[in-house]
Amino acid sequence: MIITHVFSPTYWTVSFEGTPYNTNPKTALKAKDWAVKTGADVVYNLAFFNMSNYNTVNYVKGGYKDFGYGGVAERLTVSPGNVCGGYATGIRDNEVVIRGDGSTRTRNGIGITPKGNIIIAQSTSKVAEKNFCKEVAMQVNQYYKESVKLFLMEDGGGSTQMYSAISRLGISPEGGRKVPTVICVKRRTLPKFTRVLKVGCKGEDVRLLQMLLGGIECDGSYGNATKKRVKEAQKALGLTADGSAGPVTLKALGLY
Repeated sequence: MIITHVFSPTYWTVSFEGTPYNTNPKTALKAKDWAVKTGADVVYNLAFFNMSNYNTVNYVKGGYKDFGYGGVAERLTVSPGNVCGGYATGIRDNEVVIRGDGSTRTRNGIGITPKGNIIIAQSTSKVAEKNFCKEVAMQVNQYYKESVKLFLMEDGGGSTQMYSAISRLGISPEGGRKVPTVICVKRRTLPKFTRVLKVGCKGEDVRLLQMLLGGIECDGSYGNATKKRVKEAQKALGLTADGSAGPVTLKALGLY
């Protein structure tokens, strides 16, 4: 599965957190621990190259160079003072440009839309680079009604992981691998929920719920997969597990 999120700077702040890879001992934390340290609602492991404020970072080999080991010239600014490169350019102006070698592994990457919204995508299973980028472009186009200005591939390997705001409930994997570089997303403000969310509902409020639940596609459509995740959250919270997200459930999840 490939899960793509698009974050609007109106509602979210996006920033990098990490430690230089050449420190000894190397400082690394699990995604959960990064969330506690930074106070973030969502934390993603991304293996950044040339991340601002760090002279060399995760997987930069053979010494520091302008764009890191195998890096590309494109830069992506996610917020003031937070700029990163990647090991390859996957999508440019909504066109998949990466060739890929056909090998499969878990993937992740970061991008931006023409409106300045930040794209973060990760796969939960092994996939070829080109197919990963095709799916990311499709999801941004179809689910978010936007295009992709630039999308940079990061060195995911076996380290892809996400920690959402409600992962602490034990319904979403936090990722067991310690990593030195992450991207942190914090809620700036959110629109108020004005309805009970249940099977058949569609909209941005459904998409937000899906994002914070984690582990499901953020297509903005409340289907059986979303209902299942809501029921798991309700059980963990000691609520009536009916699979519908009303005021009590939304408040317990910090969304009301």
